[in-house]
Amino acid sequence: MKYILYIIIFFSLFFTGCAKESELKIYNDTGQVITVKVDHFVHKMLNDGEPVTNTYYLNSFILFGETVEVPVEYVETLYRSHKKFNVTMKSNKDKECHIIFDMAGLEIRNVLLGIIIDKVQLREVNSDEWSDDLYEGYLPPDEIGTISVPPGTFYIRIEDVYEVQHPEELIEFTAGETTMYVF
Repeated sequence: MKYILYIIIFFSLFFTGCAKESELKIYNDTGQVITVKVDHFVHKMLNDGEPVTNTYYLNSFILFGETVEVPVEYVETLYRSHKKFNVTMKSNKDKECHIIFDMAGLEIRNVLLGIIIDKVQLREVNSDEWSDDLYEGYLPPDEIGTISVPPGTFYIRIEDVYEVQHPEELIEFTAGETTMYVF
């Protein structure tokens, strides 16, 4: 009985001495509330305009030499595309991730009476290929629609419900900002 107690004490000291806590810090500098999934748990990173840091303590029993893959997922917003990735955590090694804007907003205002917008397409400046339709549904007159677009300089083309393609225009999008396009 005495030996069993010594073995239990030895293994508990061995594993607690070899296991270290690791933390994952996620920085939200966006000024917006962001939803993040860390290790399959959903967290809202509240933000009142100031940078926010959330620290997640991951598996306090990561042994020396062991690695743990932690799934992280950023939920899509207007300025942030959906992103899913794994962070490789090691014992006593902290990691950090920064949430940044990687999309821009395009606000389309239809001011033409009698014209209903059906398609919105973008084309890179040095390309001949137009994107798929970026706007789901129709945009009637005197309505405003907002979509996420990649940052950069693009030509924009609008097509109405009668399949009339209106003249294309050059427009620039900045990540984290919304550009208004009046049609």
